Parts: sequence; C-alpha cells; structure tokens
Amino acid sequence: MKDNEKKHDKNKLQILIALAALIVALFGVFFGGNLLERLGIVSISQQSGIENRNSQMITVSFDNKSGDFPDITPKNVLIGSEYGRLTVPVRRDYTFEGWFTSEGERVTASTIVLIEHNHTLFPRWLLREEN
Repeated sequence: MKDNEKKHDKNKLQILIALAALIVALFGVFFGGNLLERLGIVSISQQSGIENRNSQMITVSFDNKSGDFPDITPKNVLIGSEYGRLTVPVRRDYTFEGWFTSEGERVTASTIVLIEHNHTLFPRWLLREEN
C-alpha cells in the first residue's frame, strides 16, 4: 500500500471515530441517556473512571456562615454522578464565585462526585469594588 493510500485510510478512520462519538453524544442530548450504558456496554461509573461502588449515596452540605442567605438544605448525591443543581447564595457587597471543596477544587452542577464520603462545599466570594 502506498503512503498516500495509508494516509487516506487513516483519515477515513479518524472521521468515522469522530462521527461515532458525535452520534453517542447526540443520543444522550436528545434521548436523555447514555447510549453505551443503555446498550449495557459500560456503566456511568466506568465512564467516569471510577469503579462501581454499588450506587453509594452520600450527603453534601453547604457552608453558609458568610452569606446573607438562610440555611441551604444538604443534598444527597450518588458517587460517580453529577452534583446537579446547586444553590446560588447571596452576600451583600460580594459576588458569588462558586462552590469549592475543602481542598479548594471548584464544584459545578456538572462536576462528577468523586469524594466517597459526606462532605461540605464552601462558597467563594469576591468583594465588589465601589464605583
């Protein structure tokens, strides 16, 4: 096989792989699920790089000592899944920058829960400058 033919075949393969990934992603968007998991090929926990933990549920609490907001109810989350919707607190003269773990890692609604025990998230605030 000539070099040009090898290069052409390699390009075809890369295009096919990209199309397959797009189809899998679109399936999840339009049908609310993961194609590989629905077909029984792989579980969500395998996709996120962690082993199956028998769907262990943990409780996430929210530190609210610094905000002008009422207590935020802790939420139960599944290890290996997304945190899901997170409350946006309010604090006078500050801008909320997000929720963070005690180790300083940012957590968003789409962050996968990898901490295997109950834990607390902490708000990070930025003081607004007066004009």
